Amino acid sequence: MDTENRRNRAIDRLVQDGRAALRHARILLKIIAREVGDRDNKTCLLLPPKNFGPETARIRDCIQEASARRVPSIEDEFRRKLRAISDSIESTRKGQQRYFVGRGGIVYRSPPKARLRHGIAPVWDDADHDSTCVIRGRIRFGASFDPTFHYDCNIGKRVNRTFASCHGMKTLAKGCGSIFAKLPVFTADFTVKPRWRPAPDLRSRLQSPCRFETVRPYQRW
Repeated sequence: MDTENRRNRAIDRLVQDGRAALRHARILLKIIAREVGDRDNKTCLLLPPKNFGPETARIRDCIQEASARRVPSIEDEFRRKLRAISDSIESTRKGQQRYFVGRGGIVYRSPPKARLRHGIAPVWDDADHDSTCVIRGRIRFGASFDPTFHYDCNIGKRVNRTFASCHGMKTLAKGCGSIFAKLPVFTADFTVKPRWRPAPDLRSRLQSPCRFETVRPYQRW
C-alpha cells in the first residue's frame, strides 16, 4: 500500500509540475507572439542572428533564462528584460520609426505595418530549400510571424560584403555598392538578390551589378 501511495503521489507531482510548466510557457509565448506578430516592425526578436551580430545571443539567453524561472513575477520581469535588451541595441531613427543597427553599421530597416510587403520566406515546394529553412522562416521562439517580413539593408560602400544565408556564406559582386542597392535579409538569415533602383532616367542605360557569388557552404544549423 505504501508503495502504491508513493507512486500515486509521484504521479500527482508530475502532473502538477507539467501543468505549471504549461502555464509558464503560455505566459512567455503570449508575450513573444505579440512581439513577433503585432510589433514585428519594432521588436528585436526577429533580427537575423548570423547577419546582425552578437546582440541576438543576448535575446536567446534571455528567453532561455525566462523559460527556466518559474516565479510569479515572470511576466513583468520578462517584459522588462526584453525592453532593456532592445533599448541597449544600437539604433537610428527616421521620423517615428526606430531601426536597429547591426554588425558593420548596417541599418536593418523593418517594413511599416500598413505597407504592402514584398518577398516571401522559403516555401515547402522550393527545391532550393528544405523544411529547416521553411520553419525558421515562419516561427521564432515558438511563435509564428509574417513570412513576408524582412529587413531592407542599405549596402552603401561596405568593406565586408559577405552575408550568411540558408545554405552558405554569400558575397556581393563587385560594383554592387550603390546607394540604390538594398539587400533583403529575412529573419532566418535568408538573403536574396539586392534590389537596385537607380533614378528613372538611368534605368534604361544601366545594368544592375547586384548579384551574389556563393563563397563557401557551412554546416547546417
